[in-house]
Amino acid sequence: GSQVKDKGRTMYINVENKKTYIATGSKEHIEGSMGITFIHGTAMDHTVWTLASRHFARLGLNILAVDLPAHGHSEGDLIPSIEGMADWVIKAMDAAGLEKSIIVGHSMGSLVAFDVAARYPDRITALAMVGTALPMPVGDVLLNSAKENSPLAKDMINFWSHSQSGHLGGSQVPGTWMLGKLNRLLERAGPGVIHNDLLACAKYSQGMERSKTQSFLSCIADIYNYYALSSEERNKTINLQ
Repeated sequence: GSQVKDKGRTMYINVENKKTYIATGSKEHIEGSMGITFIHGTAMDHTVWTLASRHFARLGLNILAVDLPAHGHSEGDLIPSIEGMADWVIKAMDAAGLEKSIIVGHSMGSLVAFDVAARYPDRITALAMVGTALPMPVGDVLLNSAKENSPLAKDMINFWSHSQSGHLGGSQVPGTWMLGKLNRLLERAGPGVIHNDLLACAKYSQGMERSKTQSFLSCIADIYNYYALSSEERNKTINLQ
């Protein structure tokens, strides 16, 4: 059964003997309910999923919005590869008692989510990739700036991460300053975190090949078949799972 019983919006679980911080959308996990695992992007943490976590938690789904090792409030060492992060996500799901889960990732997290779905298709019921590219190249100027822990790296990430309207304000959530929030997240990142994450994205080269495997295609086919159902049939499927 689920080990996530805390009534607060966040709590800790133990992953590889390390204290790991997760957000649950302010709801306890419900035995037998569908799970959604959220994976953040480069140098970010669970807070980027606050609104989504709360929304889906109130629909009765079990939320696992993780802080990857050495990100946010999680202990542990940085993981230098997308594949390593994907393996860690499965261990986090195990620790939280999630046998199966929808998986959602943003930017670097989208590659992690993709790799989880490609290599562990029996654990994933749906895949959502936000702000993604495959492959995900990273320019040398940005990589070198990040390696030197230069503030320029944070500026480049923040500038390129938002549309022109976003730079002017354009958030759909009143009172939310998107550039300011991302800047604060990047400022909180520990030494080497930004470079580690960017390099992991740049080095991830197996994605396209893994997308052609039979196990991954079967996973995608199952997801397609699920969304081809009527809303009533989907609800029955979620209840059964």
